[in-house]
Amino acid sequence: MGKFAITHELNGTESETWALLLDDAFMGETYVQALEYPEWTVVERNEGSEQTTRRVAMQPKRAFPGPVAKVLGSGYREFEESTFHISTRVWEWKRIPSTLADKLSQSGVVRLEPIGDTKSRLISEIKIEAKVFGIGGLMESTFERAYREEADKVAASLNERLAKGTA
Repeated sequence: MGKFAITHELNGTESETWALLLDDAFMGETYVQALEYPEWTVVERNEGSEQTTRRVAMQPKRAFPGPVAKVLGSGYREFEESTFHISTRVWEWKRIPSTLADKLSQSGVVRLEPIGDTKSRLISEIKIEAKVFGIGGLMESTFERAYREEADKVAASLNERLAKGTA
């Protein structure tokens, strides 16, 4: 099982950054343009007094090594189910793959910490587990590398937008 954390310093406050992370249009634009996902579509969203939930259908653009590509198949897609807990300001998510859903687990937690009055630190803690005989470790390292690369691009998009203002 792979567990790792990714941190980025952002040029916006916690509330400015959360506003963007919870903005479906901004996140869709980021995934489609910056990450080059062929699809990122919100299929369900519910906002309550204690939490906001979102379910997204997505097709990641990832270059999988041969053995991983073979077991995942050419039409690999994912659903992401996430919950933002308003009182704790923590976002929990899990991704459900279109293939090997009983063998591939991806989940994480996203938090923000203030850095002074105008900046924040984005902290993503991610867990990946692939129970696939012979290539589980390769799958986990492949997904970890992809998450790290994607997190860098998301942080760059956030910083670019925060420089322009969140409105």
